[in-house]
Amino acid sequence: MKKSISTIASMVYALTMVAPMMASAETAETGGDLLMAAYSAAEAPELDAEAMEQQLESNSIYTELSTALSDDEETLSFDYAGGYINEDNNLVVCAADAVGSDEDITNEIDSICTTDISDIVIERVQYSYEDLQQAREEFEAALAEQLAQAEANGDTDLYEFLSSITSNSIDEELNKIVVYVPGLDDETQAVLDELFDCGDIVVFENEDTTDNELKVTVRPGRAIYGIKSRNGNSITYSRFSIGYRARYKKNGTMYYGFTTAAHGTQGLESGKYIYSSNSFNNSDRIGNAMIDQNSGSCDAAFVRLYSGNTFSNSYGSYSFVGYKYMTNVAKNSTIYKVGSTTGLTTGTVTSSDCSVTISGVSHTHQVKCKIKAEGGDSGGLFFTYFNPDGEGGYLVAGTLVGGNDTYNYYTKCPYILSDMGVEPY
Repeated sequence: MKKSISTIASMVYALTMVAPMMASAETAETGGDLLMAAYSAAEAPELDAEAMEQQLESNSIYTELSTALSDDEETLSFDYAGGYINEDNNLVVCAADAVGSDEDITNEIDSICTTDISDIVIERVQYSYEDLQQAREEFEAALAEQLAQAEANGDTDLYEFLSSITSNSIDEELNKIVVYVPGLDDETQAVLDELFDCGDIVVFENEDTTDNELKVTVRPGRAIYGIKSRNGNSITYSRFSIGYRARYKKNGTMYYGFTTAAHGTQGLESGKYIYSSNSFNNSDRIGNAMIDQNSGSCDAAFVRLYSGNTFSNSYGSYSFVGYKYMTNVAKNSTIYKVGSTTGLTTGTVTSSDCSVTISGVSHTHQVKCKIKAEGGDSGGLFFTYFNPDGEGGYLVAGTLVGGNDTYNYYTKCPYILSDMGVEPY
């Protein structure tokens, strides 16, 4: 057993490129030109309009319910247990301890929501959302205790195995807590069953551990750079990606710019200057990181955009709705990501509330997606379909934190706003 356990390692990374260089670099346009071009290359894929409209309606209901019930403003005859989008793109509302009929539950939901709920599906489940949150807290406490005990006992193999368990999520579709374990097999499952007495509310699933080979492809206009250190003519720098257009008020003054990843901006040289190319000339400075947070619910930074630079609120044929953003995106929703390495990719939300440790930093309330991203994409934009007034459009959802070949995570816009005061516009 010990031999197999010792081979397991966590493969979740922050997707920022860090590279050394000599004082020569790629040819770059001016910062303003690059930022103007940053969202001008993509063509929107053809969408099943009917399916996306239904998904939009489902997410609207999901957001209204989650917001109202999290504020304890509503008293219901059942315990809300979250929801998810089914294969018909309808919202499934999960109800625990429900004694009334489906019609009674639907009428209660209708009293809360302004959105048409005619297509929702009621599913009776065992555990409420509160039960799931408590089970997560209990498991995380038990994991911390087992780690401490393994370390105290000098059991290196067990400690390394338990340290590889870096993420878990509330899975509303399964009505369980899913703990992701790299290299899970019958042998390691037996170890977990012996260590943790969680009942059937917690399940263990294999986490894809395919290493993500970081690539150095640069797509001008979406990449930004920061200097980590200098040694003579040698510079070590980070490359990461532009997020969404944002503003930030400090000491009564409003600053305008964009979001990116805090793990990209933290640890930069004094001034935290952001450059449009890795030439690192003063003329390439397009702004500086004014605030960043890489802990808790956020891995995000705000970059003040210097005068003379502009930022378009669109990406190719995608146009974003200013001053609005997605607060919640239900499991199985379609999601889009754009970053400086992989460009535009499309994927699916697999968890709307995930706890994960990335590059040694623990984060809560992240969104887990099955979507492609690679080194340099960190800070890139996540967005989803929106249709104001029937004219079509998209809403920003958050910024990329990191992940692996199969899954990636983003920090939600509402947490960047509430925790940092950085607002999309």
